Amino acid sequence: MQLISLKEFVESSVVLYSKSKPSDLPAVMLWGQPGVGKSDSFKEIGRRLHELTGKAVNFVDIRLLLYSPVDLKGIPTADEMKRFTKWLTPQIFNLDASDNVINIIVLDEINAAVPSTQACAYQITLDRKVGEAIIPDNTIIFLAGNRMTDKAVTYKMPKPLGNRATHFEVTVDFESWKEWAIRNDIDQRIISFLSFRPGLLNTFDPKNEDVVFATPRSWAMCSNYLKNLPWNMAKTYIAGTVGEGVAVEFFAYCEIYTKVPKIIDIANGVYTTPHNEPDICYAISTGITVSVPKMNDTQLENTLLYTRKLPPEFTTMICRDLLNNIALIPNVVKLKAWKDWIKDFNETYAKR
Repeated sequence: MQLISLKEFVESSVVLYSKSKPSDLPAVMLWGQPGVGKSDSFKEIGRRLHELTGKAVNFVDIRLLLYSPVDLKGIPTADEMKRFTKWLTPQIFNLDASDNVINIIVLDEINAAVPSTQACAYQITLDRKVGEAIIPDNTIIFLAGNRMTDKAVTYKMPKPLGNRATHFEVTVDFESWKEWAIRNDIDQRIISFLSFRPGLLNTFDPKNEDVVFATPRSWAMCSNYLKNLPWNMAKTYIAGTVGEGVAVEFFAYCEIYTKVPKIIDIANGVYTTPHNEPDICYAISTGITVSVPKMNDTQLENTLLYTRKLPPEFTTMICRDLLNNIALIPNVVKLKAWKDWIKDFNETYAKR
C-alpha cells in the first residue's frame, strides 16, 4: 500500500479538491494505527479549503462502527397513496448542495463496522447515493480505518468496496506533527520535549499488550491536562495517557525547562546570553517559534538576532519551523534581521 505522511496528504488534497469537482474524484481511504491523526487531517483539509476558496465547509463525521444498515439507508415508510415504499432520509445526509459550500463526509472506522454496514458504504463511495438520498456533487468523501495488524476491532474490507477508493497508509512523521502542533497551540513543553526525543511521539507497538502508549493524539490530550490542571495532578493524568516510562522522561525534561530564560526577556533584548546545552537549546528554540507570532517588530528583531548566537543546528531548526508556519508571521518577512537570517539559512544548506 502507498505510504504517505499526513502533511503530504493534506497538501495534496487541498490542491486536488480546490481544482476539481469532488463528484469527479473517487473516495480516498486512509489506513493507520490508532491515534495517528487521521481524523484531524480531514478537519485540516476542510479548514485549508475554507481559507483558500472562501466557501463554507460542512463537516460530517460518521463513525460506521456505531451504525446499522438502517441508520444509513433510512426508515421505510408508505407513500401518500399507500401503494409504494419510500425511504426517510437520515438527517446526516441532509447536505447543502450550494456552490458556495463544500461538504466533507468522513466514513470513519469503516472496517470496524459489520459487513452489512460496510455494504451500505458501497453506494456512497461509488454511486454517491444511499437509498434514495443523493450525495451532492460538492461533497468530498473520505474513508478511514485501522490496519488489520493493529489489533483493533476490524473486519476484512470486501474487495469490491476497496476497489471503489484510492488507498494510503499514514506514516507517523515528527516534522509534520510539529508543524501541526505549533499551529494548534499544543503546550510548548511537549513540542520542545519531542523535538529533543522525537522517537517518543509514537510508541505504539501492536505486539505489546499494554493499552497505554504515546501517539500524536495522546500528546494532544496531555497538552489539555497541562493547561487545565495543577502540575501535580497533570502528572498523574499524563502518566495514564502516554505510559509511565515516557512520562518520567517528560517530567525530567520539564525540570530542565524551568532553567530556560524567559522568551519575553530575549524579545525585549534584556537577555542576550547564548546557550550550547542541547536540552536548553531545544527548549529555547520551541519557545521562540511559538512566541514569534505575538511579537512586535522590535521584539522580532531582537529575537532573530539572538537566534544567530545559538549553535547553527538550532538556528536552522527555528528558521525551518517559522518557514513552515509562515502564515502565522506575515510581518516578519519585511525585517532586515529576517532577510539576513534567511540568507544565512540558504547559505548553510547550499554548503551541504
